[in-house]
Amino acid sequence: MQIGLAFYLVVLHGTGPTVDMNTARDRVIGILLGNVVIFVIFTTIWPVSVASVVRVNVAKALAQLAALVGLGGGADEEISQAARSSANVGFGQAIALARAALVNDPFETSEVRRAAARRPIDATVVAQVGRLFIPVSLILDLVTLSDWRDLPRSTRDTISAYHRSLAAWFRGAASWVRDGEGAAAVADGLPEPPMLSGSGDCLAAFATWHRVLDQDIRRILDEVGPGSEPAITSPVGDALHAAG
Repeated sequence: MQIGLAFYLVVLHGTGPTVDMNTARDRVIGILLGNVVIFVIFTTIWPVSVASVVRVNVAKALAQLAALVGLGGGADEEISQAARSSANVGFGQAIALARAALVNDPFETSEVRRAAARRPIDATVVAQVGRLFIPVSLILDLVTLSDWRDLPRSTRDTISAYHRSLAAWFRGAASWVRDGEGAAAVADGLPEPPMLSGSGDCLAAFATWHRVLDQDIRRILDEVGPGSEPAITSPVGDALHAAG
């Protein structure tokens, strides 16, 4: 919009060409002054850290995963497709917003990072959280198959209990990411996948995807979970700030 307005005022302001650069000079000064004012506001008066925005959206994504996993917590209940679709959309939007916010991360100054006072979440972690949707979705697909009803009641109860425990853990993880609460429960409370006895493709598929989901979650915890060492980055904004 600024480029278009400057072009209009400089080039299209009359019926013929001009060599007067006063209008162009005033527009450039105005744009630079606006950039400086916005920079001062959002780095000193009202700092909004990229890390904080990313954390909020990752927490929303984890809450949607909790909703999805919780749909498989009833041994005899049908999964609501409307609820599943809503959680799918909410998860996708949260991950997309987190990725969009990370575009500005390299240009953030250390002052704003310190104001956030929390460990940053980088694009790799956001991508890893996004990939958790794959095993969760496939596990829900297994619950909707006819073979699910053919499993022994005790086996279905065991799987459903695990899903309820995992959904509770995801809710706790969302709370920790958002507010920093419940770190110990997040670090040590991840439920172990159940040991499923019996034969059949359905049981084998459950065991496989439960194990994949558990490994993916533990990999994320090892990188950014409670007790892991924070990564130290050198943002471009610090270099620009030092050069100024």
